[in-house]
Amino acid sequence: MKQANKLTKQEAAKELAALAKEITAHDIAYHQNDAPTISDANYDDKRRRNTALEEAFPHLIRADSPSNTIGA
Repeated sequence: MKQANKLTKQEAAKELAALAKEITAHDIAYHQNDAPTISDANYDDKRRRNTALEEAFPHLIRADSPSNTIGA
């Protein structure tokens, strides 16, 4: 996986979209269904990656960013 600051704008936008969708699905599985689908460590890695991408590309922060939500 490339460092966030080494990605192109297009790569970062694509990854941010995928992370938003994936993290939201994991939030629902964990908080609403009480059925986590990944480990806490893996989830935390995805959140950290999302944050790193947003810091490197603040103009690409999405309205549905997991950074703007708590829980599900």
